[in-house]
Amino acid sequence: LVFLIPNFTKAEDNFLDNNAVIDFSDVNSHLVVSELNTGKIISKRGENEKVSVGKLPSYLALYLLADNLKNNKITLDTKIDIKNSDDILTKYKFEASITVKDAIFLLENEASNGLNQAIFSHFNIDITKAKDILATMSLNDTKLETFDNNSSTNISTAKNISYLTSLILKTYPEITEITKNPEHTLATGEKIKNSVELMCKILYNDICKTIKRRNNETYW
Repeated sequence: LVFLIPNFTKAEDNFLDNNAVIDFSDVNSHLVVSELNTGKIISKRGENEKVSVGKLPSYLALYLLADNLKNNKITLDTKIDIKNSDDILTKYKFEASITVKDAIFLLENEASNGLNQAIFSHFNIDITKAKDILATMSLNDTKLETFDNNSSTNISTAKNISYLTSLILKTYPEITEITKNPEHTLATGEKIKNSVELMCKILYNDICKTIKRRNNETYW
């Protein structure tokens, strides 16, 4: 299953309650739960509403890595040259390059424009080519205007991001072996906490509370 909350995505293999989403607060109002193998939507809330998705470039960068890993054009140890650093890359002591494995974990947990630019540059992808890639996915309600993670002009829907996320996971399922860990040690020696994992624990706690209120049962 793929859970999507704005700028947060999580893959899981079980689903708790089809009605639990109705009690989510406003910050969690756009949500899609879909089957990974079939893409069938099991539960949804605000799934077709167009909203600003700041990390849309990061999702696309992650797809590029997954696609090239699948086709054996790169490996997890392939180094991507960093041309323009930023505060995030500096924080984790990345200077000249970053491995694909480290890039995957950072893409899931941070919003680094420098990392996005490095990945798009590595694959010779400009904004026009990026739009063409999204067009081939028939994501008609998704609009990419810039590679800037902080821009409000990149628009999509929870349904489209859920589809894009499921496509990434189907393209390179092994990606979850990297992103599932609560902590990752980067090639620089720096350690990074998995903010996605932390948010999942909060999310699932909320779901369980909702289920318990509805059914008077305890799931864990």
